[in-house]
Amino acid sequence: MNAINLGAKGRNAQLVAIFCLWKALLLSLAAFCPGPGYDTSGLILLNTSARRHVELDVTSRYERFVLNLLRWDALYFVKAAERGHVHEQAWAFSGAYSYLLRLTGQLMAGDAQDPLHYYALAGIILSNICHLLSVLVLYRLLTLVLEPQRRQIIPFIAAVLHILTPASLFMSAPYAEAMFSLLNFTGMLLYAQSQTAAETGTSWVRADFQKIGSGAFFAAATLMRSNGLLSGLILLYDVAKYMPSLMSAQLRIPDERRTLPLLDHL
Repeated sequence: MNAINLGAKGRNAQLVAIFCLWKALLLSLAAFCPGPGYDTSGLILLNTSARRHVELDVTSRYERFVLNLLRWDALYFVKAAERGHVHEQAWAFSGAYSYLLRLTGQLMAGDAQDPLHYYALAGIILSNICHLLSVLVLYRLLTLVLEPQRRQIIPFIAAVLHILTPASLFMSAPYAEAMFSLLNFTGMLLYAQSQTAAETGTSWVRADFQKIGSGAFFAAATLMRSNGLLSGLILLYDVAKYMPSLMSAQLRIPDERRTLPLLDHL
């Protein structure tokens, strides 16, 4: 067991190192990318001056970095963090994530007069932290659910691929994807742990709390992106599996207890 734990720690350290190197490359490219890009919406938000394109040449590297990660959906999340959901199209984007950006950005901004930069920076920091944690959770999840002979390499490869995903830069920008990934993977991990605990009979109390926690994380993931609701289908499957026996009053007491946390989610 100690050897397994040491192996997992070593793999985690390798994943963290790969993640940091890859993100350093991507974020350096974002910081040193020339020009405002073809979508100048971020530049308009960050600099309301009519001379914004002229002043771009003298902006700091930090401002360039934030600007180049403020694109597409990030504009809505960051602007909603500043003023809330004003226009109807803004409701297509997670209000919960924008609220987190507002809280984090306000802590970082302090008494700053123009906190928009801080909301964007808060999103960048949160996304990178969540992406790293989701990589580690994914690795732990796969080492738990795969057969012993496949646990040595497949979880590590899957975690590395999650780092190197083509969406890596989106997972670094003020988008809800990285946080959704972390919450969803954590919900799956807790569900898998509850199944393992129930099958081995180690602790039914722990198994029940893990299953309740799984549903809670799926609910939080749904607040980030509505398709997180689909993850709850694995809990619905468990209810459907026991429902015929429950309706016919033939369910054993241990199985009746297992259905209670599931029915609580429903």
